[in-house]
Amino acid sequence: MAPRRSTRSIVALFVLAAIGVVAARVVLGSADPPAVALTGPIAATGEISREESAFASTAAAAPTRQTRSRWSLADPTTAMIPNGDSVVAAGGMQRSIALTFDDGPSDYTRPVLDALARYNVHATFFVIGKNARAYPATLHAVADAGHELANHTWSHTVLLQLPPGARRDEMLTTSDAIDGQGLGPATLVRPPYGTTDAATNQLARSLGLVPVVWSIDTRDWTGLTAEKIAANVLAGVKPGSIVLLHDGGGDRSATVAALDLIIPALKKRHYRFATVSALLNASPPSSDQLAIGR
Repeated sequence: MAPRRSTRSIVALFVLAAIGVVAARVVLGSADPPAVALTGPIAATGEISREESAFASTAAAAPTRQTRSRWSLADPTTAMIPNGDSVVAAGGMQRSIALTFDDGPSDYTRPVLDALARYNVHATFFVIGKNARAYPATLHAVADAGHELANHTWSHTVLLQLPPGARRDEMLTTSDAIDGQGLGPATLVRPPYGTTDAATNQLARSLGLVPVVWSIDTRDWTGLTAEKIAANVLAGVKPGSIVLLHDGGGDRSATVAALDLIIPALKKRHYRFATVSALLNASPPSSDQLAIGR
């Protein structure tokens, strides 16, 4: 009979321990990180995309997602960029360039990701906030593939046409859309059309965002063929170039096809590919690679 009493005592101790754990969680609260409340235009719109709805139901059953962004400007690099300026290119001390994609996520983002994966190339995606909300699974796919997510404002409106408070909301709410998915913080912003001024750039910096424009405009947004898009890159590329491409805002099939021309050709010229933050950290911009905008 003694062994039986010992077993009962052990079971009782386990029960008391379990009750204690439950009580502690009630008092101290859950260990899961709190959800990020989205504000501004995100909270104001009631539109829900098909992907957003499907992603929400999947994410609800999934473990808490951790921040996946591994790209950010180093403090010394940030300190070298005047508050009123935008970055046009990197210093060019290394034979590297940055491919950047604007206006997504969209239905063309995943084909772009597939093309980049074929060549093991990382890029930077300047996302529009409302599209980031409409395509959350695609946004995660970009981050999961090791690319940099950056801010391209909420609605792609020319910032200089807005009062300062609205400019702030356009940038801040897009950062919230990225951070709210556990994929931030974004540390770069690209003003739509490259249109900005010193005050807007200073505002961006106050939000923790460094304005970045580009040194090569592929003009893929004008409906060029893949061959012409590629030619525009190859004609102007040099170490430190920041290349403007698009994965949203229209039919981007030519852009997707152009990547199979651009990347192999540049690799033959011994170029390497980096995210914008990695490019700038390795080779900070000189004074002639800074400007107000484009």
